[in-house]
Amino acid sequence: MDAAYFRVSSERQTTENQFEDLLCVAEKDGSSRDWGQIRQALSRCVYEEQLPTSNARNRIVYRVRHEVAAELAAQCVYVEQGRSSKTGAAKRPLFEQMKRDAAQRKFDRLLVWKVSRLGRDMREVISTVYELADLGVTVVPIKSQTGPINST
Repeated sequence: MDAAYFRVSSERQTTENQFEDLLCVAEKDGSSRDWGQIRQALSRCVYEEQLPTSNARNRIVYRVRHEVAAELAAQCVYVEQGRSSKTGAAKRPLFEQMKRDAAQRKFDRLLVWKVSRLGRDMREVISTVYELADLGVTVVPIKSQTGPINST
């Protein structure tokens, strides 16, 4: 079964594109999940918030509804609010839950939009890929020319 991990990190990145790209691949995994329900939950999970700025223009940021994200995580679809570049994986609770679920063999492939979703620097990304590979999970970055990443 495929899992999907989304990290919503800025107003410039369209989360809808991430959702659609990953779900198109995940739907082919042969699981009996209700993809219509998952799509509906994803549409409720992220919302826009306008924040005032000093130049009198509002800035739009994306926010995650944590109760909906928890509902999705139960189905191995993880949507997490991005953190600052100084915040590592340990401060990302759904990322940690995803790794626990991988250890329990709830999925064998992790779909990510880009491998950068797994960490803020290459060291963190590589560490995560190896950790997941040791658990038998292949990381599949959808927007990458490298293809699936595993321990072989």
